[in-house]
Amino acid sequence: MRLAPGLYQFDDGEARIIVAEVEARGGSLYGLVECWWQGKPVHWGRYDLQGPRTPGSMTKGCLETAGKGPWRELCPQVVWDVVHDHLAGDPLRTACPQLRPEEDAWLIRGLWRTAGATSLVGFGESGKSFLAQAAALTVCSGRAGFLGLAAKQKGPVGYLDWEGDAGEFDHRFAQLLAGANIDDPGTLKHRRERLPLHRSVTALQRHIADEGIVALVIDSVGYGRGGETQGDMQASTMLFYQAIAQLGLPSLLIDHRAKHAGAGDRTPLGAVSNYNSLRLLWLVTPTETRAGVSLRLRCGKSNYGRKPSDLAWDLDFVGDAARFTPRNPQTVAAMEDMSLGERLFRLLLDAGLAGMGTADLVHESGSADGTVRKALARAKEEGRVLKRDGVWLAVPEDSQEVAPF
Repeated sequence: MRLAPGLYQFDDGEARIIVAEVEARGGSLYGLVECWWQGKPVHWGRYDLQGPRTPGSMTKGCLETAGKGPWRELCPQVVWDVVHDHLAGDPLRTACPQLRPEEDAWLIRGLWRTAGATSLVGFGESGKSFLAQAAALTVCSGRAGFLGLAAKQKGPVGYLDWEGDAGEFDHRFAQLLAGANIDDPGTLKHRRERLPLHRSVTALQRHIADEGIVALVIDSVGYGRGGETQGDMQASTMLFYQAIAQLGLPSLLIDHRAKHAGAGDRTPLGAVSNYNSLRLLWLVTPTETRAGVSLRLRCGKSNYGRKPSDLAWDLDFVGDAARFTPRNPQTVAAMEDMSLGERLFRLLLDAGLAGMGTADLVHESGSADGTVRKALARAKEEGRVLKRDGVWLAVPEDSQEVAPF
């Protein structure tokens, strides 16, 4: 029987055959076959399921190890059933004109959809991982204290992590629990990943079934899809989103924007199919504050009609706690919404007495060298910045003195 897309299990008494990672390739159908007898593996391998010698090879391998069992009948039947099921596809259904309640469309209302992939797209160090982990904790705890938003469903969440390690994840976990003042967070499962997502689908399907996982966080898309060159990026992106479809759970993705992406650029890094495959895309734009960072989420794409409203939080770090406080999005000015002169002033204000050189400002602002120099000259004429010992410094608006912090 089919357990999930691309995953089958057949039992005959003490014999069991599992066929996983079924995929069409090169005009044929391939799958990873595992054969078990009395609870022990006796044969395994990757087979061309449409090859004429496959049933005989499987039968021979099982009998050589197990010595007995219903392999002569079971192996050909399994191969036939898998191929037939794949060629048949999903059954046709009669469309039902029934409106879906808006509440049923959200895992976390206004943030995370139940269908397909929801993506948090932003520059590095913009708080995306903190936000994604807080969203995961909202679902697995059933508590609104992490983000001020309620989860539609409560249950274990899987966090698939290509970028960090267990120590970093647990530290962030402890900070968020302290910030929300919650002792019982429910079940949040963390798994350090090393292979592209499509190569781990079978193992993940088993973990999902064993743990009762209801949603996934993927950190991050770039590593999760694999593919290093532009030539194979398109193919790896398609395999990545096919894997998400096979897992069949609401998925919250963390993705990156190019360093020099402009305010109107909504496209995450990589192939165009990365953007096209998303159902809901949030642009995450940070503004640094004295206690942490303010995050504003603006919908860059929605495949569900009207775009959801913007969201915003202050993410403050106090001692060992990290706390999200909801904000009115209209009061959070994102750096990318500011003029270049204002962005340069903010960067210099944050740098304090250390100041910043012109090259550093070019790099951090993502603007051309000549454009930055013109903006700095204009700001200097306005008395907002000055240059001392080769570095630029901000002059606070309420004083003619250099910023003391």
